[in-house]
Amino acid sequence: MNIEGMITKTNDKNLKSILDFDHFVIIQTAFLGDTTLTFYLCQFIKNYFKKHNKECKITFVTIPTWYDLVKEVTSIDNIILYDKKNKHKSILSTLQITKEINNLKPDCIISPHKSTRTSILVKFINAKYKIGFDIANLSFVYNYKSIYQKNNHEIVRILSLLNGFREFANIKFNNEYLATVSKVDILDKVDNEDLKRVTQDENNVKEISNFISNSLTNNEFIIIAPGSVWATKKWNSKYYAELISLIISKYPKFKIIITGGKADIYTSNEIMSHLKNINNVIFDNPMIEKNNIFDLTNKTSLDLSLFLFSKSILTITNDSAPTHLSELVNKNVLTIYGPTSPKFGFSPRLINSAYIQLENLDCKPCHIHGKNVCPIGTHICMNLLKPDVVFEKVNELLANILEKD
Repeated sequence: MNIEGMITKTNDKNLKSILDFDHFVIIQTAFLGDTTLTFYLCQFIKNYFKKHNKECKITFVTIPTWYDLVKEVTSIDNIILYDKKNKHKSILSTLQITKEINNLKPDCIISPHKSTRTSILVKFINAKYKIGFDIANLSFVYNYKSIYQKNNHEIVRILSLLNGFREFANIKFNNEYLATVSKVDILDKVDNEDLKRVTQDENNVKEISNFISNSLTNNEFIIIAPGSVWATKKWNSKYYAELISLIISKYPKFKIIITGGKADIYTSNEIMSHLKNINNVIFDNPMIEKNNIFDLTNKTSLDLSLFLFSKSILTITNDSAPTHLSELVNKNVLTIYGPTSPKFGFSPRLINSAYIQLENLDCKPCHIHGKNVCPIGTHICMNLLKPDVVFEKVNELLANILEKD
């Protein structure tokens, strides 16, 4: 799809040309998945300027937790850390952040984030043009309000903020448009050099370096990312253990990495505990080594996690950030949906990625993010989705991926 061929000039004199601006501030202080999907907007803007032999700066406002990821994005020139839950929790401290941003002299703000706190931030930034969504709290602070399309993919929704510029005013961004952003080179080259700077302490340096050199040379491993911010979005830990046993029994050359952050330690420990109970079954196959399963939960920073995703064959995860982190490095994903739905716009999008869920449940979806407790007390959306059914989907994806390779 040719972007130039899609553009129709508008007579709306209130809209500005994107090329009239030099310094963009993009504000995204939401969850990790939302942040990851905002990178496509940053790269799109940079690519458009480059295509027109011009340059611009992009300052990205995010929370400290995501810094290790954001700093890897080539299109981002400056990072402002907005510690909204601690250091900048008060309105007064929020205004201090606006001073830091104003010192950079931006002239345009684009905000995919829709919270009241973000709108207050936007209000006090001295930029002449401000773009946000029509459903944002205190949306009056924006010069242009893009219509939030619920049925589109989140990447497309974020790109639709560009409708606030004259060049893109008449583009109807839709899910088909994903093809134009699926091959952008967002990150610096992810390679073994990352190991020198991303491990958290000396013990992990040795452990992970040995693991990388011994196990990842042929990219023959699958990532299991079983965590989620919301408890009801987590597939059963016992089911994950049974799925792992099915995978390495059929594919003995593959190794399994279980990954996640500090909040996922309990879930990963549960999976490893269940695996111990079925280890004898797994290792009855003499082709399977005892070290086929590695639990690296809370042992990697975000940029090292990107390295691992980039070397994997497949990631299996819940409806959570690893879906988007894997696809950010062009690796395929199987996303397991429970209380939420792909129609909310956060589904995997690559050709050999997929999702799986129970269809036609009256109680599903129950919430856009899921909840910590099932509203009807059964959690049937996850409990009735059995490991053998998920394994069938894994088989299908692996067949396609391995054939392509």
